[in-house]
Amino acid sequence: MACDGDGGVWVGNEIGNVTKLRGSDLKLEATIDLGAYAIEGVIFDGTNIWVARPGGNDVVKLRVSDGAILGTFSVGQQPELLAFDGANIWVTNTLDFTVSKLRASDGQLLFTVPAGPYPFGIVFDGEGIWITNSSNGFPKAPRKLTKLRLSDGAKIGEAKVGFNPQQLAFDGSHIWVSNYAPDNTVLRLQASDGSREHVYAEGIDPEGILFDGTSICIAYYGNGTLCKITPGAH
Repeated sequence: MACDGDGGVWVGNEIGNVTKLRGSDLKLEATIDLGAYAIEGVIFDGTNIWVARPGGNDVVKLRVSDGAILGTFSVGQQPELLAFDGANIWVTNTLDFTVSKLRASDGQLLFTVPAGPYPFGIVFDGEGIWITNSSNGFPKAPRKLTKLRLSDGAKIGEAKVGFNPQQLAFDGSHIWVSNYAPDNTVLRLQASDGSREHVYAEGIDPEGILFDGTSICIAYYGNGTLCKITPGAH
């Protein structure tokens, strides 16, 4: 899900379409059919909407005004989530163990680099790109975050987290990571070096996580609930 800056809310659906809702009352404004593949990541680049299609091994660029398809761009195997660094779109390719960087203006693939096992969550911290290396159900898989350099995607940092890290958020100074079961925790890390600052355990199966400008909002899959944490209040 993403907001487009003009009050629109964009939602990717498993049935292969994207819906645009009016932010004021969530009235349906448009449904854009993108074929048979489920939609995973959705992001706004300041001008257009981008969505990831894991089954199609591609990302699609949509015009905000009417949802028209502006381009479809191949990436790696099973692209999941997206980040925008101010000029480029970054995509985690979970089954390739890679991350791809595309120029937002025209979708040109700039590079695809190794990113460790099962990259999934991704966020831009103002200087580099952080990704989660999910265990993907395998007990011996790494349980960490990897930080990549913007210019060439080289690995420049790493942080140990929970058993099955999922998604990431950045609040301006800290990286937040949701650790799915069995950990059932949310971690707050220093963005500068990945050092752990605080552990929150307030629900079951934390997954979706975002920063709304004031607070961290967490979706707990196991509880079917949302939780809000205000940085500095704990």
